[in-house]
Formats: sequence, C-alpha cells, structure tokens
Amino acid sequence: FCQRYTLDEIDSFIKKSSIFETEDEIYILRAFMSYYDKDHLVASMLFISIIERWFRNLIRLMWLNILTLNDYWWYDYLPLSKLLTVNGCVLDEIFTSKDWEISYYYKFVLIEKLGMNLRNDCAHGIGRKKFLQKETANRLFHLIIGLALIKMRPNNKSS
Repeated sequence: FCQRYTLDEIDSFIKKSSIFETEDEIYILRAFMSYYDKDHLVASMLFISIIERWFRNLIRLMWLNILTLNDYWWYDYLPLSKLLTVNGCVLDEIFTSKDWEISYYYKFVLIEKLGMNLRNDCAHGIGRKKFLQKETANRLFHLIIGLALIKMRPNNKSS
C-alpha cells in the first residue's frame, strides 16, 4: 500500500475525512511516518488510539451518547467495546450490506476475544510480538482508511 501512495497523499486523504480533527494531526502524522519507516510497533499503537478516537468522533457527530455516569457521579467515556455493541453499532447504519456486517469486522479486529482482539491486547500488554508485524499494522491501517471514507451529510447523518 505504501508503495502506491506517498505519505503526503495519505495525509491529504485523511484530512478530508469528516471525522478528522486538527488536534489529531500530530498523531496521524507520527503513525503514518512510523508505518512508512517500517516501525510497525509504534504505527500499530498510534493507529489503535486514532481508531478509538475517530469512532468516538463519529458517534458524537451523529448526536449519540459517548459518555456514561460513573460511581462518583462524574462522566467517563464509554469504552470501545460498548461503543461497538450498545444499541447495535453505528457502523451498521452507515455501511449496509446483505452479505456481512462491517461492524463485525471492526469488532473482530479490535475487541473480539475469538478474533484478533488488537485493541485489548495492546491495552493490556498481551501478545506483544504481533504488534511488531507488518500484517498487524496493515490491518489497522485498513480500519483507519475505512473510517476516513465516511462522509457526513449536511443533516449530520453519515454515508
């Protein structure tokens, strides 16, 4: 993939995404620079952080809840596992297909114990060797590109 597109082309594409925010820019730049430099560990860690943040941005832009009340009557962000499973998945509303659900792909890669579980393994320091591999970084790169393709309609519904 990186042999086909330059870092500048990827950066330009990402910045056109509806869920991109300027404060994400340094993380995105470092993630893709690491990817292009074949530092798959750093790229994977940053990709996971970007994916989780973008997913929250997407849900917020759709005027859905991203917070939960904790025991101290303060608000916490809902974890990614809840965002991907509570009341269905926002991705199911965006990507419709009769063959398979895109949300299951994101769940499989990021949070499913029987799947790749990359987000949880990263957060808990499990299976660390997989984050050194190009295949892991490629899969996470693919998820970011999928989220970057989402365009918000004027009435804040996504397509």
